[in-house]
Amino acid sequence: MTKIVITNHGSRMNKGNAALLNSRIKTLKNYIPDAEFVVFTYHPEIDYKPEMKYMQGVNIRFYEVPCKVLLSPRGMPKTIVSTLKLLFCSTKFIKRLNVKGIREYEDADVIISTGGDVLTEDYGSISFFNYVINLLLGILLNKPVVLYAESIGPFKLCWNRIVAKFLLSRVKLITLREEISQNYLEVLGKNRTTTYLTADSAFLLEPAPPRRIKEIMLKEEINKDNTPVIGISVSKIISRYGFLHLKTPRDRYRQYVLLMSKVVDYLIDKLDATVVFIPHVIEPWGNDDRTVANDIISLVKHEDKCISIREEYTVEELKGIIGECDMFMGARMHATIASASMFVPTIAIAYSHKTHGVIGKMLGQKDYILDIGSLDYNVLLSKINEVWSKREKVKTYLQSKMGSIKDLAALNAKFVKDLVLKS
Repeated sequence: MTKIVITNHGSRMNKGNAALLNSRIKTLKNYIPDAEFVVFTYHPEIDYKPEMKYMQGVNIRFYEVPCKVLLSPRGMPKTIVSTLKLLFCSTKFIKRLNVKGIREYEDADVIISTGGDVLTEDYGSISFFNYVINLLLGILLNKPVVLYAESIGPFKLCWNRIVAKFLLSRVKLITLREEISQNYLEVLGKNRTTTYLTADSAFLLEPAPPRRIKEIMLKEEINKDNTPVIGISVSKIISRYGFLHLKTPRDRYRQYVLLMSKVVDYLIDKLDATVVFIPHVIEPWGNDDRTVANDIISLVKHEDKCISIREEYTVEELKGIIGECDMFMGARMHATIASASMFVPTIAIAYSHKTHGVIGKMLGQKDYILDIGSLDYNVLLSKINEVWSKREKVKTYLQSKMGSIKDLAALNAKFVKDLVLKS
């Protein structure tokens, strides 16, 4: 039996997290048939069974991430001190730590990250240090640690660069999901760890069966017979990175909602479209795409032409729904990975380099990415018209690219298999 520990998982309520976790487990299981999985999550209180609906036959256990036990809630100073202590502590000390699940780390054949883009300052230094601690434990226990299809950087602060270089030089394997991160590692400095450019594992996520998608479409009253269906994923968090001429997050959010409501009106008036808001994050602690969708719909002229999906569906089911759209516009990167991998012409709204690297450069869709920092109504409408007019050409192009992208995504698991065999 091969024990694979996966750490830094968020929760099933973030369907991007779920796409990463589920696709990695299924692909690793294909390459390592005797694998069993232990997942360390930031939210062990959430029931994960609903999201495991399409994971039958896989042995998976969930624990709380070690950093939440090791760190007090007092913030950055404690986080830095705890991280530095771990850098210099002994294996015996690690084993004596009162951390539930530490035995799973000790018994692991390999420890894998599943954050996607958490090794960065984009979400603040506290977040970065927390994710690092969960990987450092594996390194200090002399376990092979793998950064699996990650986006890495940027690091502007000196202490973050020091910790990042320490981590990156001591993991056994790094696979990167886009070239921008690969270039950034070269700028960061010489690194002795074997590194490969691959692709995001979520490209391999299989949608739910067509029969199930048809059931959901009927239940949600999404009718494809008469009018185009335009899918949209929205995000409250992304508004923080845009509309920088406004001083407060609240004002920026209002501006984002107003802009998107005008875009929805345009889609309905110009294309006679049915607009479906597909939530990719429904976290109960204030980060819920359904709330954003409702705020937008409350401002549109043709509310009857809008559908906001209210129920929770698995990430496989959401991918199937997205695949039924004629065009998609996404503020959540893994929603745009779902649409692109289902050959749906896509406009991505980006706030970090990950979208430019994955959707833009790797998929060749850089012309259809707009930065939230410079998002403009007229530019967005122009892009919508361009993608709509070229939708058949874009669809054909995505079909031609997806085979090679999936092959790259599968390499992540192959490299892990090779590493396990050598250990």
